Order: sequence, then C-alpha cells, then structure tokens
Amino acid sequence: MFFASQRLESTVDHLNPVHVLQELENQLPDNAILISDDGDFVATAAYIFRSRGLLTWLDPGVFGTLGVGTESALDAKLVRSE
Repeated sequence: MFFASQRLESTVDHLNPVHVLQELENQLPDNAILISDDGDFVATAAYIFRSRGLLTWLDPGVFGTLGVGTESALDAKLVRSE
C-alpha cells in the first residue's frame, strides 16, 4: 500500500505518476477543486491529495463510472466561477 509520506522520485527514463501527483499537490492552491474521471490512479490520488474542504475532491465513486469528470468540472465551474 502506498502512503503519501513515501516519496517516489521520477527518473530520467520515465515519468513517475505518483511523483507527478505529489508535485501537483504541492502546487495547488487551498481553494482548488479536484475532479477525477476513472482509472487506476484515482485510488492513489485519493491518498496523495489532502482534503481542502467539502466537495473539493470529486470522483466517480464506488461505481467507477467513466465520463463523469467532464460533467463534474462543468458543475464545479457553475458553483464556483472564480
């Protein structure tokens, strides 16, 4: 099991997805809304990204419905247009 406290470094040969998620977490503002569609990385991302408040991490949920990311992004933009 991966824990966010573990640091996995990228190498010159390839891009490490966990490292990319960690760097993204470090750069995101506190008012960011994170939206994911589906895929294996969603569970890993949920361990890496910290909670920024209610309804700031939107994912497809237990059913893993593909394609919900677009609708969620549009909804988030309507609710918080800034």
